[in-house]
Amino acid sequence: IELTRRLGEISQRQRQRGRDFDKIEMGDGGNIQQLILKLVNGP
Repeated sequence: IELTRRLGEISQRQRQRGRDFDKIEMGDGGNIQQLILKLVNGP
């Protein structure tokens, strides 16, 4: 039971980090948006 609880906590932290990463990288002004704009508009 302790192992299951610990694995659940680790999993929750990993999912939160993934959400935080997506929010930053894919949000307004993020690297993904900048990359797409450079591909579409040129240098």
